[in-house]
Amino acid sequence: MTKTLARDSSAARRDLEESLRGLKTDHLDLWQMHSVVSPGDVEKRQRNGVMKAMEEAKRSGKARYIGFTGHRTPSAHRRVLEVTDQFDTCQMPINAADPSYESFVKKYPSDARGEEPWRSRNENSC
Repeated sequence: MTKTLARDSSAARRDLEESLRGLKTDHLDLWQMHSVVSPGDVEKRQRNGVMKAMEEAKRSGKARYIGFTGHRTPSAHRRVLEVTDQFDTCQMPINAADPSYESFVKKYPSDARGEEPWRSRNENSC
């Protein structure tokens, strides 16, 4: 598994190629769009081709699965699922001992358990 913080397609592709070179492999099991921070950040990455670059990597066999991560903002995760169903995984923090983030469980309680209405059209999504 590796990730990209890229905000545009060329940086995402560069991150992917650097990861492949560094890991001395021709494919990744999982490549993640890392640390979505807000709905606006999600929209910017989509507009600038990051999600398209990830889909191309999956289609070409350079990434077996693609996903996204975030650390603080449930609304950013929700926005990803509103704008695309391409991702196979999502990684979100659920830590009862950490009061420093906006709680995913409190904000979208059924969603954090994988129930409607957050469910994506893609059965492999979170």
